[in-house]
Amino acid sequence: LGGASDLVTISHASSSAEFSHENEYPLFGRTIPSVEVDATMVVSFFKEELNATHLGVLYVNDPYGISYANSIRKAAGNVNITVVQIALLKNASRQDATSSLMKLERTGIRYIVAVLFQEEL
Repeated sequence: LGGASDLVTISHASSSAEFSHENEYPLFGRTIPSVEVDATMVVSFFKEELNATHLGVLYVNDPYGISYANSIRKAAGNVNITVVQIALLKNASRQDATSSLMKLERTGIRYIVAVLFQEEL
């Protein structure tokens, strides 16, 4: 919105990786890191501390969850970790979340990152 009016926009809450594209959002800034920074640190922990080679990601299928899951996949690819992702519909039931978690477990993956909100639990 600010960019359309040539106004600088600084967000205190937006962590979406989408806004990190400076060519598309040259007047956007933030006071917190993007999810890409969080995802890189999460992947780094699994690689360096747990020597993980595979990682499961269970995430809510909304802009935040998609951005976080994609950022994990990108960071994991940089350190040769294979990622299996499962998206949950927004407002999924606890049973849906449990079922999806069991699907990840059946793949043999030992480490799982969940990007969910209270309503998905």
